[in-house]
Amino acid sequence: MMVDTFSKGIVGPIVEDIYLGGTNDILEYEGIEGSEYTTFEFTRLLNTHDNYDNEISLGEIPISWSLHDSDDFTEKPNERGSANINFKTGEGKETISMIYYYVAGVGLIIIIGMYFLIKYVKNMRITKKRDNISQ
Repeated sequence: MMVDTFSKGIVGPIVEDIYLGGTNDILEYEGIEGSEYTTFEFTRLLNTHDNYDNEISLGEIPISWSLHDSDDFTEKPNERGSANINFKTGEGKETISMIYYYVAGVGLIIIIGMYFLIKYVKNMRITKKRDNISQ
């Protein structure tokens, strides 16, 4: 199943265009599942004039994708990623999605917070020991 979607932010939510006032501009699509690869092909106009679609030009444009075990679009994807594809040369390069930066940033904040919490607890123990010795 392939749907025409739009992301409202860096990490979503991803919503079908039709629920935002846009249109489903995928004219036709096909998927072929092989033993090692799955290939999707679709047809749409280069410029759909839909506020929730980007114009496809002969330069580099960003795309994003996700794969699910089921056809239920609301389930969390098993895999996802993004890439920049140059429609003039046909070359593409994988990019690191902003979600990875977000998750890494949150992880770093948690680590720093734990460091300061441990330091605070150690200082409290030292202060208690000093108070007990001076009494």
